Amino acid sequence: MDTPREEPQNRETAPRFEFREFTISELAYKLSLDLRNAYLRAPLGLDLSEQDTSGEDQQLHFGLFEDPNILASVTLKPLDNDRLKLRQMVVDQSTRGCGLGRVLITKAEHILRERGYKQITLSARLEVKSFYEKLGYKRNGARFLLIGIEHVTMDKEL
Repeated sequence: MDTPREEPQNRETAPRFEFREFTISELAYKLSLDLRNAYLRAPLGLDLSEQDTSGEDQQLHFGLFEDPNILASVTLKPLDNDRLKLRQMVVDQSTRGCGLGRVLITKAEHILRERGYKQITLSARLEVKSFYEKLGYKRNGARFLLIGIEHVTMDKEL
């Protein structure tokens, strides 16, 4: 689904971007893997593996683009007809703080709500828990370790 280009809140520091959904057969997917690997795995001394991306052909992928670059992406896995798991969300470090993460999640949630989904669950790193809280996600359960990092489960009703 293509939408017109728009500008985030801070026009002086944020790039113009395009929000769209993409599939694993598109170049956008490869770009999203590179972004996810660079900011979510490489800092931990890890690489995205085939196991990490297994089943992503059945998942939903959304991104913010400033052609030809991807600025942010999110991958969601349908759990059933009503619920999704937000698996990985990443914003390019050079654009962090410009509101792109908020825009990406808000636009993706809108589309998911239109498709009949009712809830999103996620495992948030503690360092970004407040980001999700500002978007209406609620903590659900105790802290736990995932890939050596403390996380909490969070949910949001759409």
